[in-house]
Amino acid sequence: MVAPDWKGLLKWSLSESDGTRPAKEVSEADKKWFAEAMSSFVDEVEVMRQINAYLRREPEEGVTEEEMVEVKEGILEELQDIVESIDRARDLKQIGGFPVLMELLASKHEGLRWRSAEVLATCVQNNPPVQDWALEQGALPRILHLCKDSSQTCQAKALLALSCISRGNTPALNALRLGGGIKLTCDMANMNNVRISRKALIFLRHLLQIFPSDVKLLWCNELLGKSVDVLKGAEGENDQVEAALGLMMAMLTDVDVRKKCQAVPGLLGILEARQDHISKLNAEDRAATREEAQILTSIIQSLKN
Repeated sequence: MVAPDWKGLLKWSLSESDGTRPAKEVSEADKKWFAEAMSSFVDEVEVMRQINAYLRREPEEGVTEEEMVEVKEGILEELQDIVESIDRARDLKQIGGFPVLMELLASKHEGLRWRSAEVLATCVQNNPPVQDWALEQGALPRILHLCKDSSQTCQAKALLALSCISRGNTPALNALRLGGGIKLTCDMANMNNVRISRKALIFLRHLLQIFPSDVKLLWCNELLGKSVDVLKGAEGENDQVEAALGLMMAMLTDVDVRKKCQAVPGLLGILEARQDHISKLNAEDRAATREEAQILTSIIQSLKN
């Protein structure tokens, strides 16, 4: 969908009606340009109604299932663009668009599963009323199930949706905890997929502030070793390293966790080796790893105390 040329329309309108000169007859070229610009105005709510109706359709005679899935993938991408507006995300609920998204989260087609999860994540992000509506539609159990999907693309989008639906929403956070979401996030942080692991580590740092006992127990039992492995293979994966270090630093505020880390053979040496590696980088690369270096310094000082 091509957006109207708002700036061009405004500039043209003001130039023709600024009151400083008599109105002139509008040329045919200007009329044509204005008509074309105005034709690009789209009733997005009506577009969403049409999208919602099509997403519910079953394959018809003369149209293969593959062809229909391809079209549905395309209109989900269109819907993704529309609901980036908070108001449009709320309108989607009002027109009954959430039930079909819930159904598509469990579609047999991978492309529909991850695209519907991405649309849902966009709808609920920083949007409390829509978060509540999605919870009422049973979104959380479906998202948690999708986090265990065989497709890592689906897993990544499900993790995004899990983070978006729960941030700032106490009922969602409690449901996440009761549904095993903290353990599931730890499992994803343990994955070899760097992108998913990094995002899960960042989300765990957020969950630590809300459920410190749960996260600390799981981190000590299941993620401490992963953090050490990430640091050992740190070359070229600065984002994941920084996420792992950030979570470790937050964990070390707990005395028992600090003692457990101090007892890990070679951990201090690994951290100091990483610190030494950063110190030998050129100025540009050192600047890019400044935050990581600061976190390393804090962790090393904490472990030595």
